[in-house]
Amino acid sequence: MGGGPDINYPNQPSYGEGMADALKAQVQLLTGTGDFAETGSLESLLPLEESIRKKTAQTDTDVLRQTLLGSGSDEKYADDGRIITGYKDPPADAGGGGKELGASKYKFVEGRNTDDRFTEYHLVDTTTGKSVDTFAQTGKYNQLAKDAKLRPAAIEQFRNKGFLTDEQAEVGKNARFPEALVFGSPEEGGAVVEATPIYKKDASGNDVVAPAGSFTPGQSTERAGDGMIDLLGDTRNITQYETLTATQADVDAGLADEVGKQFVQKVDATDQAGFREGEFKGLSAMAEDIQRGNLSRQREADLQDVARLEPLFGQIMEDYKPGTTSALTGAKDLIENKKITCLVR
Repeated sequence: MGGGPDINYPNQPSYGEGMADALKAQVQLLTGTGDFAETGSLESLLPLEESIRKKTAQTDTDVLRQTLLGSGSDEKYADDGRIITGYKDPPADAGGGGKELGASKYKFVEGRNTDDRFTEYHLVDTTTGKSVDTFAQTGKYNQLAKDAKLRPAAIEQFRNKGFLTDEQAEVGKNARFPEALVFGSPEEGGAVVEATPIYKKDASGNDVVAPAGSFTPGQSTERAGDGMIDLLGDTRNITQYETLTATQADVDAGLADEVGKQFVQKVDATDQAGFREGEFKGLSAMAEDIQRGNLSRQREADLQDVARLEPLFGQIMEDYKPGTTSALTGAKDLIENKKITCLVR
C-alpha cells in the first residue's frame, strides 16, 4: 500500500510567541541592537529619510515649475554669456588649510514673501534646512533687488551675529551669484566654497553662449513660452487702468472736464496674466488677471451689442409698443427740460 511523502513541518510558534518576536524585532530596530546593531537605530536613520524627503519635495517643486513655466524659467546668464541652469553641490574642502566644512554649513538664500511686500535674505543651515537668521526689508522685490546696499546689509547682519567671519562677509557682499555660495561656520574654519555652475548645452554638447552685448550677467533668460501656462493660460497682454485725480495738464489734454475730478486712464503694459516685469507671481495672480480680463471684455462686448442693436430695438418698440416709446421719449424730454431749468436758476 503506497503512501505520500513524509514532510516534516517546522513547529509553528503560537500567536503569543509570534507577537513577542515581532515586538522584540521592533524594539531592536528602534534601539539599533540585536539584528540591527550594524544598521543602527531607526532614529539614526531619520536624517537620511529627512534628506531624501526634502530632495524629493524640492524635485517635485522644480518639476512643477518647469511644467508650468517651461524651459528658460530658472536660467540666468553668467559673466561670460553662458547660461547657468543650476549648481552642483559644493565640495567638502573649504580651503584654508584643507579643513572640511564639517557638520555646520550655511547657505545664503535670497527670496521674498508671496504678496511681494518685503524681501527676505536667509542664512540657512544646510544640515537642517532651517534658517538660522533672517534679514527682511519692506518694499517690492523688483525695486529692492536693484538696491546694491540691500544684500550687503543682510551679510553685515549675519557677520555681526557671529554666523560669518569678516572674510566670508566680504566674499558674500561682492558675489554676483550668492546662491552659489556655501559658508563654513566660523568654528570649523569659516571658509567659503563656491558651487560649480551647471551650464546649458546645445544638441552637440557645447555650452550655449549668448553674444556679447545681448545679456546682463545675473539676469534671467527669456522663457521659451512652452509651459502649461502658455498653453492653458492667456498669453495676451493684460489691460490695466488706474484712477487719477485730474490736474490742469489733464484738463488741457482732454482727459478730464475739470481739475480735481477723478478719471480713469488706460495703462500701457506688456505684462501677461500672472506676470509682472517678466516675473511670475503665481497661479492665483494669473487666475485673477484672467478673470478680470474676461469680465472687462465681456462688459465691453455687451455695451457694443447695445450700441449696435439700438436702432433695431427702437424700431421694434415703435412697431409693437408705441406707447412705451412715447413714454420713454417724454421722460427724456422732461429730464432735459428739468436740467435746463436748473441751469437757468
